[in-house]
Amino acid sequence: MMNKKLLLAFALFLAVIPICFANGSMSFLLHYDNGDVSLKEIELLERSPPDFISQPDEGFAAGIASFNGSVQYARRFEFPLKDYDSIYTLDKLDYALIVPYFNSGRYFYLFDNDGKQIIKADLEEYAICNQNGICNPDYGETEITCREDCKVGMPVEEEKAEVPAEPAAEEELAEENKSALSNEYLVIGALAAVLLIIIIAIVLASRKKQAPQ
Repeated sequence: MMNKKLLLAFALFLAVIPICFANGSMSFLLHYDNGDVSLKEIELLERSPPDFISQPDEGFAAGIASFNGSVQYARRFEFPLKDYDSIYTLDKLDYALIVPYFNSGRYFYLFDNDGKQIIKADLEEYAICNQNGICNPDYGETEITCREDCKVGMPVEEEKAEVPAEPAAEEELAEENKSALSNEYLVIGALAAVLLIIIIAIVLASRKKQAPQ
């Protein structure tokens, strides 16, 4: 059900010319193999994405969805399977799909011509605005990079004090065992010393009795 809603949102987005408020671009290296498509690599690019005002009526549909689920970008494209240097059509190729970069992009989606979702890639590691309603400076959110979370009056995440890690239970038990063992050795040593003194006293008393009067 979610895929159908997302596909419908992409279709509505594709009905108009995408207006992108983004900085830089992202490259998704796709591998095409006789109709099967896989994602090989994701790369951030500093240059602006190409202008894709003209789009095919059919083909694959790619898009970016934000953390709050809204569609940030979508467009249709076709793999360049036709080799213009010959009459043959390619069966396999790698194709770099370049799209605008969005700092709150959460997922990259790819649908085939039948509307079936074939790729869903997590983009959280590339995002700097998680749209959670809290300004997270450690995440890279500022009033410039994430106005949704860092507006005036929005809560700011406080830095958490580091709590010293407690020793593991195994370490505590080992220390207790060492302490108990040391106490046992002390008791055994004391008993041995007392026994030695008693033996010496008995020997001395025996010799004293055996000495000539």
